[in-house]
Amino acid sequence: MIENRKEEHIRIAEQKEVTSSHNYWDDITLVHRAIPEVDFDEIKTSVAFLGRKLNYPLIISSMTGGTELAKKINRNLAAAAEKFGIGMGLGSMRAAVEKKELEDTFSVINDFKVPMKIANIGAPQLLKQGKPAFTNKQIDEVFNLIDADFLAIHFNFLQEMVQPEGDRNSKGILKRLSEVASSYPVIAKETGNGFSHKDALNLIDAGVKAIDVGGLGGTSFAAIEYYRAEKVNDREKMRSGLTFWDWGIPSPASIIE
Repeated sequence: MIENRKEEHIRIAEQKEVTSSHNYWDDITLVHRAIPEVDFDEIKTSVAFLGRKLNYPLIISSMTGGTELAKKINRNLAAAAEKFGIGMGLGSMRAAVEKKELEDTFSVINDFKVPMKIANIGAPQLLKQGKPAFTNKQIDEVFNLIDADFLAIHFNFLQEMVQPEGDRNSKGILKRLSEVASSYPVIAKETGNGFSHKDALNLIDAGVKAIDVGGLGGTSFAAIEYYRAEKVNDREKMRSGLTFWDWGIPSPASIIE
């Protein structure tokens, strides 16, 4: 069941080492300005991003949902987003589409005054897989469930290839993305493997409002799926998880591209 998978993802991330072998942000050195020409007391941290005012240039990126544990996590994150006046995304809301009883694990964000709320569905779900593709009505339901400001569409095709129950079809995704982006303010999001320059240009042509590069250098979903495969002794998926544990474009490189 989908809620079991979401629970496994959280528990594995808590209990196992699932980060990439190198944090590429550690390779970045900020340039010192010996002559800053600013008055420190005049510095403001607030920003306008995509038409929304945030107290800090920060957004809690999409993480989880679909279980009672995820509901608790989302409640805590939403409370923090309200306190600091920053944006927040939710994890894949596929669970809310497939099981209405799981909606509150996402809609808990509505209990807080979050200045930018980002709904979230997977790019694979926009296409026919083992199940029919999401309809416009289902996308509407996800968007309206949290009165979202933006719709994140996450691109996790590598994870899907490693995942035992993964959705492997990506043919036609840019066409479908363009259709969705014509009706919703879309943020394209990777989930740990980054976007190349060419991919970013394709996303812009499809009409997305922003790109969350989500590159290599943090949590590896291939690693998480490795441990799920290990639990059921699926050696093929274990090999795939190990092979792609450190696969992707590092976040700093993806941003520069």
